[in-house]
Amino acid sequence: MILGKYTTVQAIRNILVSEMSYIMAPNRFLIYNQEYQFPNDPNAWVIIKHSLSKVYANNNFTYVNDIGNYVEEQDLNTQDTIIITIMSKNLQALQYKEGIPMALRSVFSQQQQEKYAFKIATLMPIQDLSEVEGGSMYYRFDVTVPVLTCYKLIKGQNYFDEFETYVDVNDGQPDLTATFNPAVL
Repeated sequence: MILGKYTTVQAIRNILVSEMSYIMAPNRFLIYNQEYQFPNDPNAWVIIKHSLSKVYANNNFTYVNDIGNYVEEQDLNTQDTIIITIMSKNLQALQYKEGIPMALRSVFSQQQQEKYAFKIATLMPIQDLSEVEGGSMYYRFDVTVPVLTCYKLIKGQNYFDEFETYVDVNDGQPDLTATFNPAVL
């Protein structure tokens, strides 16, 4: 994924909306901590939350590109933990919870994973958290989704093609002046 352009949460929401649209309207797939109001009916809705990222690789290197510009490329590989919650007051959450892992293994999902450089794990636990909701009597299930993601940032970098270096050798002798050109090295 290009850093700052598209997030794992957005990609997963897009997959769920595409694959589960036959049972749920797109406005019922919400991203956690955004401004929204829960639907005022008993039917199911989904909340997608980024919970944790573990960094496995963090690389930074520079090179001169095809048109002669000096660029810096940064790559970051992470394992993101995404939690997908499905809730309802009626039986829909209970009925549709298996649709989440199925949607994340669909052909469309695999195409999105290739397009945006991430990989969704094939195994994901579905946990019943209905008791957390207390007396509100919601059905609630959390699907924990491990996702391997590669983030990339490429940007132009300033550099100086010539540095003057002064060297003092043999205490008391005159200074030697040398020019250092990093582009040659």
